[in-house]
Amino acid sequence: MAEIRLEFPGSLIFGNKEILRLGSEASSWGERVLLISDSVHKTTGTLEYVKDILEKKHLKVLVYSDVKSSASTFSIEEAVSIAERSHSQVIVGLGGVRTLSFAKAVAFVAAGEGNIDDFFTDRVSRRKILPLITVPTSLRDPFLLSESCFMTESRHRTSAVAHLPPFSTKQIIVDPTLTVTLPPRYTLLALMEILLSSVEAFISRQSSFLVETAALDAIGKVASILDRISGNPGDLNLRKIACEASVSSAMALSMTGPLPGLMLAYVTGSYYKVPRVSLVTTLYPHVFDSSFYAQSDKAGMAARALKEGLEWSSLGERDSVSTIVRSMIARYKLPARLEEMKIKSDELSICSDITSSLLSRGGQSAGADSLFEILREAY
Repeated sequence: MAEIRLEFPGSLIFGNKEILRLGSEASSWGERVLLISDSVHKTTGTLEYVKDILEKKHLKVLVYSDVKSSASTFSIEEAVSIAERSHSQVIVGLGGVRTLSFAKAVAFVAAGEGNIDDFFTDRVSRRKILPLITVPTSLRDPFLLSESCFMTESRHRTSAVAHLPPFSTKQIIVDPTLTVTLPPRYTLLALMEILLSSVEAFISRQSSFLVETAALDAIGKVASILDRISGNPGDLNLRKIACEASVSSAMALSMTGPLPGLMLAYVTGSYYKVPRVSLVTTLYPHVFDSSFYAQSDKAGMAARALKEGLEWSSLGERDSVSTIVRSMIARYKLPARLEEMKIKSDELSICSDITSSLLSRGGQSAGADSLFEILREAY
């Protein structure tokens, strides 16, 4: 069993309409706020709604809503310049994984103790950071409960998991009402990522009894609502269960650190500029069949947990995790091959090399050849 290291960021606030507490929380750290958001929230009205909550507490709010398709170093430098010129005292991140990663980088660099290269290469120990509050809106975020984020370096199209100093994130506000604008298709893909990354955490060598507990909670919750949530996108009870699963999954992943399957999907998505949430379901059947997990003694336990949660009569007693995942892909008509996403195979080895290096820096051994074989099988 892996050594247990449990170290979360600042306090977590969870519940419907808890976003209304954002103004009070932010005001305890300063009066000038830089609100960093996905551009999509301008059209849904969420950005203006959150900005209004902050301004009602007499906070001076400046908005940066031009986060690109990946949290790239070029656009981070632009946002840092705005934060510095406006003398921002608090950073609020509102959005999905890329936006919250983006906000973490801005909070570090804008404090004036380093630059984007320091952050990207993980030279951030004993650095100052502007107080940071994160507000996730996309259900899944594997880095939600860790001071880590996934970064894309613009010039060389490479990726890294960067780490903030401990306790940099002051507040995390998870409000299920902020997720109801997510399209049904995206919601389904996000839930699949939560479920599959939780299975990987459960069967990984980095697992522990705390990881198992959190991962099984996420697996059970997601499996129980998959068939219902697509047809009931506005059901707040289902959204609440989904957000609970997201937090449990993030808790498990905060203790395992980066894992081969999830990181391979994130690196490949960033390199080819394909939505990472779409790549997860494509890769994971091959991840579970790979040398990383094929001999895991807990794979059978994970398969049983999936079958119990899904309650599908079509699933047999001997179905493996990968077989169940393939059944889910077929049932929900999800992407099954990398070729469908117009990914060219001639550069896949670059993605496996980047992922292997990234995992190695995180203290895990994952050969580039084994990672490339997963990509080749999924193509």
